[in-house]
Amino acid sequence: MQSTVRAIIRASSLPLSIVIVGVGDADFTNMHELDADDVPLTDGSSQMESDIVQFVVMKDFQTEYSKYLLPKKVLEEIPDQFLGYMRRNGIRPRSPINNEIVQLIDKSYKINNDYDNSGSVSGTRDDDIPPAYSAEPLQQEIRKF
Repeated sequence: MQSTVRAIIRASSLPLSIVIVGVGDADFTNMHELDADDVPLTDGSSQMESDIVQFVVMKDFQTEYSKYLLPKKVLEEIPDQFLGYMRRNGIRPRSPINNEIVQLIDKSYKINNDYDNSGSVSGTRDDDIPPAYSAEPLQQEIRKF
């Protein structure tokens, strides 16, 4: 257990989340200690920098309704862990790809909102999407990563 505590303390400064799900009827006292929601982990000489561990006991989610809450409970601390890491390290989000307000309708493009005989709206096929709606610039940015 002490080697696990030391490993978590060392990892607590990294962009890492540890999720532990207790399965069965075992004694999970040590896992609750690793979760460190109430008392930060310490090995006597150092203390964890941040809470990176989430522990959930699966049998607490056995009813028909509560089984849908298990994924929520398992993942609920990750956003705060991520944001905490970013703040502690002074990492700010990049500016949006396009800081300008997107023009919803290109002046050279006219949308015809008349209904045709089939009941659908004309001018709304995928190939009719104006340039301002195109996902291609975003896809190009994503490919760079």
